[in-house]
Amino acid sequence: SAYPLHRQFLIQAGESQRGDGLVRMFAPGDNTAEALTIPDNSLLWLLSAERYLQESGDEATIETLMPGLERVMQWCARHRGPSGLIAHVPHWHFIEWANIGRSGEAFAFNALQVGALRALARMAQTAERPRLAARCAEMADAAAQALAARHWNEARGVYVDSVDPDSAVQGARVSQHANALALLFDIGPRARWPGIADAITDSARLKLTAAPPIVPEGEPFDPDVDIVRANSFFQHFVYAGLGRAGCWAWVLDDLRRSFAPMLETGTTTLWESFHPGASLCHGFSATGTAQLSRRALGVTPIAPGYRTFAVAPDVAGLTFASGVIPTAHGPIAVAWQRADGRVVVDVSHPETCTPRFSVPAGFALTEKADRPGKFRAILSAVI
Repeated sequence: SAYPLHRQFLIQAGESQRGDGLVRMFAPGDNTAEALTIPDNSLLWLLSAERYLQESGDEATIETLMPGLERVMQWCARHRGPSGLIAHVPHWHFIEWANIGRSGEAFAFNALQVGALRALARMAQTAERPRLAARCAEMADAAAQALAARHWNEARGVYVDSVDPDSAVQGARVSQHANALALLFDIGPRARWPGIADAITDSARLKLTAAPPIVPEGEPFDPDVDIVRANSFFQHFVYAGLGRAGCWAWVLDDLRRSFAPMLETGTTTLWESFHPGASLCHGFSATGTAQLSRRALGVTPIAPGYRTFAVAPDVAGLTFASGVIPTAHGPIAVAWQRADGRVVVDVSHPETCTPRFSVPAGFALTEKADRPGKFRAILSAVI
């Protein structure tokens, strides 16, 4: 099980926490240099803690972590400006190895703040701390509303990366990073989603940008037209956002395009960047396995620890998929095949867990057979 390892990571990150509430760039380790503090990582710590709770159902560990998680929220509160956004992010404003707009009120960082605060609000509810939950939800909503209003560029139909906090003048640079986070964290009206998805999947405009020293060179980039393409780490959020917006087929194609060059070298590891200029074994590039498990198999927890779980496979772009999701109650196995306009889905699960099956778009349920701990669903394409 990966759960003990995930738990240990969360605890050791908390043990590295600075006096102001930010966690260190890595933990454990003798890491006291201020230059090695990445504020983004504190927000990712909150998101990771909620993912751990969803997957493991370990409420006791989350309750232990809550004081440290709350201190990250307090850091955010102290650094917010009148608009509800954090401007001029201090220390190493990393996000990832891509030349996105980071000046002033940076969309990507503030969008991660929205997601992290909403995650903390849900964890606070689980820990029976309603006042903290309400405070986090209020902060998240204020930041989301400010991003949707201040960063939206109607002419281009996308969110820009940065806004000057004093003049409210928008920067020209646009990225997959910002706009995918808007999809992932429900920032702005959903009526904007189709246009955003079209823009950030337009191969003619997507450019991999220089980000020395890891990506020494990039493609020619016109900030008035082009869009910064995510590198191997932030594709995780891009794929998740686009998958949520119904673009799973594009995600599959981009996984093949982006990661195929690594596989073609014969490597058995994942690189720090699509450009092989640095670490050739970097865990933060492992999004492909996560996306395939979550989207192609379609298994997600509804109640912590998979006591209730969803089975909603997205069959676009594939003819079959199979895999096993480990849970604290036992394995959940899913296998499906598509042929001749039909999809047959077989699921086995611990009898202590309750599945909720969703029919994929474009199909209708023609038959479903349930037995204790397993079921089969047969789907037919809707013509």
